[in-house]
Parts: sequence; C-alpha cells; structure tokens
Amino acid sequence: MFGNLVTEVTAMDCPAEDGEYERQVNEAVERYRPEVTEQIDLANSALTDAAAAMTEILDGITARFSTMPEPDTGTFVPPAGEPLEWIPAVPEQPGPADGETPGGEAPGGETPGGTDPGGAPGGENPGGGAPSGEAPGEETPPGAEVPPGETPGEVPPDGETEGRILDAARGELGYEEGPGDANKYGPSAAWCSSFATWVWRESGVDIPSLPFTGDVYTWGQERGLAYDANNLGQARPGDVLLFGTGPEPTDTSTHIGVVESVDGDQVTLIEGNSSDRVQRVTHSLSGGEFYGGVHPR
Repeated sequence: MFGNLVTEVTAMDCPAEDGEYERQVNEAVERYRPEVTEQIDLANSALTDAAAAMTEILDGITARFSTMPEPDTGTFVPPAGEPLEWIPAVPEQPGPADGETPGGEAPGGETPGGTDPGGAPGGENPGGGAPSGEAPGEETPPGAEVPPGETPGEVPPDGETEGRILDAARGELGYEEGPGDANKYGPSAAWCSSFATWVWRESGVDIPSLPFTGDVYTWGQERGLAYDANNLGQARPGDVLLFGTGPEPTDTSTHIGVVESVDGDQVTLIEGNSSDRVQRVTHSLSGGEFYGGVHPR
C-alpha cells in the first residue's frame, strides 16, 4: 500500500503553478488514507492478540513452577497428573589417572620390560619341574573351602597400601588367559610375574612391570625389601613370595604369588597364570617351595 502511494507521487507530472504539486500529493494521500489506516489497525490488533497469548502462556508456566520445591527437597504434584519424584543427578566421577581399573587393558599402554639373562620371560621352566606358570601346592577350588571374597585365617593388612593390593588382586580372581598365553597384564608369555607387578602398580607401588619373577626379588634386594627362605616368617598380606631356589635364571625362579593371608605355617596366595588363570592356592611356608619374598614397601 505504501509502495503504491510512493510510486504514484513519484510519477506525477505537475504544471509549474505555485502549490499544484503539493495539492496533488495531498489528494493522493487522502485517497490512500482509509486503506493505510485499516492496515495499521489490523497490525495493531494482531500484535495485541499475540501479546495476550504470550502473557497467558507465561502465566501458566509461572503457576506451574511456583509449585515446585527446591531440587533436593522431595516430590511435587503438578496441577493435573501423578506425583513426580525429583531425583537429583549425580555428577560422573573421573576415572583413575594412572591406568584402567582391573578388568581393562594393561595400565598406561606400557609394554612390560625385563627378561632373564637367557632371554626367556619369568615363570617358564625349561629346566623341568613344575609346568610353566603353575605352582606346586594345594589348589583351593572355587566355591569350596575358600570361595572368592573370603579368606581363611585372614590377617588384617598392615596399612593402606596392603589393603589396596588385596582389593586389586581379589578383583582379578577368575580371569583366564587367551590363546598363546595372551593376557592383559604383560607380554604373551608366562604371566605370573606380570600379574603380581600389575597388582602392585595398580595399588600405588612404584615398581615397573617385570615379566621375570627373579627381577622382582632383585628389585626388592636393591631397596632392602626382600627376605630369603630363612625369614619367611616375615610374610604378610600384600607381599609376594617367590617359588624355586633362587632369583637368577628361569629354571630356579619359577613362579610368584601375592600373599592374601598367613595362618600359622599356611599361606594363601592369589596367583596369576596358575592353571592359566588367576586363582587362590594355599601352600606351606615350611614346604621348601619358596626361596624368598618381597614387601611392597
């Protein structure tokens, strides 16, 4: 409408008499005035209706929210409907910073290092004796005398570190290796030592991943934490005990287990690569199976 008025005024060809141009413009404006006024009125009415509708919506929202309590104070009942329980969301907690929890992949993506002088990972026994990774001793079958999560003659861990060690080791009970000795604790080889050092690392002990059992004893000797076969009475929960006759080659240092409990002469270990899995096995400290042990700290 305004465009038509402007077009008409622009096209006017007025004579030169004084006031003629102004007269014709005024006449054009007067012709269009009713239509312009009508459209302005319609626009005002539409805006008024829209504002009224918006006010009604806002009033409804305000009334709805005015009945709601604080987020942690219980339930509220909407004007129409069943009670709605308000359950505050619990923020997601960050995971461990130094690696995944038990059940995941090897922490930090590190490749465990350390081999024996002959190049064979610890736990293998080319010289004979117990099969690779298996420990002599009486096995405690699952669900029998010592089911997972229970410990006969348990001695309370001496400190927070030992408690974390037992929690980490118990959390792995029942884990089984894959084809070709594949496991999540270290290289695809006899993995009893990789398991034991993984448990310590997960519990905050500053030890590298050591696939050879003898390297664990050497690590303890260098730090004054190792004890020999004449001092097995020092064994306590959280320690590791070494099987065999000495730490040097794989045919004398054959296996390792994490001490879960000591009851007199009986010691219960959680052992990796014991019959290709993580399980509890009970041994005699005086049976000549161990050449020593290592405290975690």
